[in-house]
Amino acid sequence: MSSLLHKPRFGVEPISGGGVDVEAPFCPHGPTLVFERYYADREPRKFFACALHRDRKGCPFFHWVDESISSEKRERWLQDYRDSNPPLDRSALAASLEAVRSLPEARRSFCHTCSQLVPSSSLSPDHSSHQLQYGVEDSLLTRPTKLLTPHDNNKSNAQYFFSESSCQLLVSELKRLKVTKVLCVGTPRLHEVIQCDLSPSITSLLLDVDSRYAVFYPPSLYQRYNTFNGHFYEEKGEVDGRRGEGGEGGEGREGGEGGEGVCRRFLDSGVVALVIDPPFGGLAEVLARQIQSLWALAGKELSTVLVFPYFMEAHVTSALPSLGMCDYQVTYENHKHFSSSSHSKKPSPVRLFTNFPPPGPRLPHSQGYRLCRLCQRYVAPNNVHCALCDNCTSKDGRRYRHCSECGVCVKPGREHCKKCGTCQLPDHLCGDRNMSSEMSIDALIQAAQYLDGPEEQSPRSRARSHRNRNKKATSYSRTTHNLLEKNRRAQLRDCLEVLRQHVPLPDKLTTLALLQSAKKYIEGLQQKEKEDIDAKMKLQHQQTVLLSRLAELGASHVKCLLSVKTHDPPPPTSPSPSSPTYSNDESLDSTSSLGHNSSKIKGQRSLSLIDDLDGHDDDDNVVIDVTTHDSDDETSSTTSGSDGGCTATAHKIQIAV
Repeated sequence: MSSLLHKPRFGVEPISGGGVDVEAPFCPHGPTLVFERYYADREPRKFFACALHRDRKGCPFFHWVDESISSEKRERWLQDYRDSNPPLDRSALAASLEAVRSLPEARRSFCHTCSQLVPSSSLSPDHSSHQLQYGVEDSLLTRPTKLLTPHDNNKSNAQYFFSESSCQLLVSELKRLKVTKVLCVGTPRLHEVIQCDLSPSITSLLLDVDSRYAVFYPPSLYQRYNTFNGHFYEEKGEVDGRRGEGGEGGEGREGGEGGEGVCRRFLDSGVVALVIDPPFGGLAEVLARQIQSLWALAGKELSTVLVFPYFMEAHVTSALPSLGMCDYQVTYENHKHFSSSSHSKKPSPVRLFTNFPPPGPRLPHSQGYRLCRLCQRYVAPNNVHCALCDNCTSKDGRRYRHCSECGVCVKPGREHCKKCGTCQLPDHLCGDRNMSSEMSIDALIQAAQYLDGPEEQSPRSRARSHRNRNKKATSYSRTTHNLLEKNRRAQLRDCLEVLRQHVPLPDKLTTLALLQSAKKYIEGLQQKEKEDIDAKMKLQHQQTVLLSRLAELGASHVKCLLSVKTHDPPPPTSPSPSSPTYSNDESLDSTSSLGHNSSKIKGQRSLSLIDDLDGHDDDDNVVIDVTTHDSDDETSSTTSGSDGGCTATAHKIQIAV
């Protein structure tokens, strides 16, 4: 599978296809996945972790791949899994459903604590302290998503159900493609709509990790399934709640065909489509691998609809090139921000990724969608075709504008920043701004140490101490805390993005390692800057010394220099006994007198001041002869011939201008 990493990914990353020779052990939620943690100062290391929960609080299972696993430990883990997931007695559940369905609505009850349908007259004392719902209607028995309490843990199996408009669009598109079977993975609301449809031309099978749906559907309509590791919980050989004698692969005595067998039989015939709505926090690489495994189970690439946010488009299309994103904004009935009745300023970011033939899904004109004949696809109302980009460029449903400097269309509210070279929000953090004014590197490292603590440390201790500190917090303080935390995380993301753009680092690092390496890099830059400043100060000092020497030469030597320009010999001059003699060596200049046997000393320096006085070009060479003798000798000076210079018998300073 091709990599999805258009940008460097930091921290932990799943390993495509497992990537290890060791068989994955079981945690209480099924087979684990292989992840890899990257470090700045040592080699990356792989480990096993839960495939269902993305938080150690949900499942604390952790084991390094390079550490051996004894058969006793592996068997104990497998037993923990089986104890946590007892086999379902599907015959008893079906009988209970029929018994309750035959009763009047007033005598029907559902225990939310036990997830059981119970006749009101048969309620045992065990249910006295449970959460009960009386008077279950027929419509609720066929639409269990309206009866069950949705899970709300966003880091594991949070449940958000499609709105009616989204379901109707999907059903109409599947019928248009003449689909006869729909494999609904994590889409119980769509499964309900199809089952309630009076048309016999289409049916469906629900694959979902929530075992409560077994109360309402037989095995042919529902199988418990984990989207991230492709695990069917109902093993081969299970019959009416009895599990066969099998190993981890589920090979037991004959009886039930298991969840995978039911799914394979469902895919064997008819025109089948796959609709999958995974948790948005799931990694695209893992989801792509499981989608391809379902295609392999069917023996071909199925017509597929993947429901995912638009900002994950690059990852999805990289892992599954046959899928393309359409503009339809998927809404959910029980989501605070992604519902059709939401008062959010931004529309829902959830989109449909399909491999439908062009022009893709036919989006409803009643909601403002239209067909762009240039792009040959249906687009959102505010998605205007850009002639310069030759595409309908909007992704989030708002109208983009074209930036001539960036050469692309950008979101509304973005302005081109000359410092960053891209379009950014007006109050963004520029790449060349000193980040210490906003958030120091030390503060970032301290935050990263809290977030990226050692794997062996239990996160429950940190959570417990946090709860104790805020035990008396009011709803107002909780709201304020959430707002501040949101702003802090946004600022942290901006700072990390700046570091990724401007600091040369390896491709894969943890957040803490990134910040530590960035700190060392910045300290190196500061040291180099200090050295450059010291070198500059030395050069300025040398320049001052040279200028002071030239100033002491006197006006007579300047006249000699000017005569070079016109090639006229200067008048003879006699050196003053008090005139100093300069050499190329400061130690020689400090001597009180020079002997008559002293050798000639040449000094070549750049003299821009002479250019300003006489208009010399930069390429002219000017020679200044300064004649000096001891007091015993006679002093004489002669003018030069055709070379335009001044000769002397003692010292000569040659200046290149």
